[in-house]
Amino acid sequence: MKKIIDTTLRDGEQAPGVVFTAEQRMYIAELLAASGVDEIEAGSPAMGEEDIEFLRWCAGLGLPVFSWCRADDKDIEAAKRTGLPGIHISLPVSDRLLKVFGKTRGWVEQKMLECCNSCFTDFDSVSIGFMDASRTDTDYLKYLTKLAGLLGFDRVRIADTAGIMYPADVIKLMKELCTLDVDLEFHPHNDLGMATANGLTALDAGADALSVTVLGIGERAGNARFEEVAFAKKLRDNKSGLDLAVISELGKYISGITGRVLDPDKAVIGENVFSHETGIHAAATIRDPLAFMPGQPEKYGLGDTKIFTGRHSGSKSIQYNLSKLSLDVDRETAVGMLPMVRARSVKNGRGLKPRELELLYYEYISRNGIAGAVRAV
Repeated sequence: MKKIIDTTLRDGEQAPGVVFTAEQRMYIAELLAASGVDEIEAGSPAMGEEDIEFLRWCAGLGLPVFSWCRADDKDIEAAKRTGLPGIHISLPVSDRLLKVFGKTRGWVEQKMLECCNSCFTDFDSVSIGFMDASRTDTDYLKYLTKLAGLLGFDRVRIADTAGIMYPADVIKLMKELCTLDVDLEFHPHNDLGMATANGLTALDAGADALSVTVLGIGERAGNARFEEVAFAKKLRDNKSGLDLAVISELGKYISGITGRVLDPDKAVIGENVFSHETGIHAAATIRDPLAFMPGQPEKYGLGDTKIFTGRHSGSKSIQYNLSKLSLDVDRETAVGMLPMVRARSVKNGRGLKPRELELLYYEYISRNGIAGAVRAV
């Protein structure tokens, strides 16, 4: 089974300016548990006692929860105090980062051996992460991945730390690593705007797990977006246990507490992503909701399909929206209203609100001496 691992409470909170209170972290964790995500990476115990207490509380969520640690004895000892059965250990592996931190390849291998001795008896599941894997020599990365499997690590995280990969790069790398008989997790970053695409590509190419954050929040440009990954998985496999209604609620909650405004056209949970205004699109959507959408929002708990009336609308949009007001209007009347609707939309600089459309309708029939539609009771 392909796993989705949420790291909003760890990698997400590393986004500049983002700080969660203890109560907010608990609420996020509870919603994550309700979302159907497979695992949660809930924080770093090295941050202090408050984080250790929170991680200890997370043990009661009813799904696998991991702490995140550096390959450092103090971090690992702090993780043991949380009582969590899972631990993720991260260490740099690219020549660039090893030079930055004053380390060598020999240090990487030594740390992997030390982690075996310090972790395997105290944790049920131990994951190791290769930081900056995407800029690491492929042969060396294959060697480390194979070594991790031989040493007994349960999973290897392949991190595109600088967010430089294209989907084609992901396919090529996964083909190399998937021959090694080791569980692989892909951890993309969004610096080129391809984190979600790269993550889904990694799963298709053989990765066993993908790490995500809600809204994609994280360092710099962020991470793969949980809501996008979840929607894509639902469309491919409706048996997916991910609950998009809960994930949408999570996104709106995190948007609110972080002050990060949701763009109306942001995929999956933006206000307008299931909305239509142009005549062709609206008319087709009224007949068949999937004519211009990948999925019906109503089916997934993502709100309602919306038909806007504005400058680009056709008569079907007018009829449809007036019917929502219990006014049954014929096509001739709707066509006659189009110039008024378009002029008012241009004047207002936006689409028409339901009440504005209703008033235009009464203005039109009054001007033209037409008997008004009878409201349905």
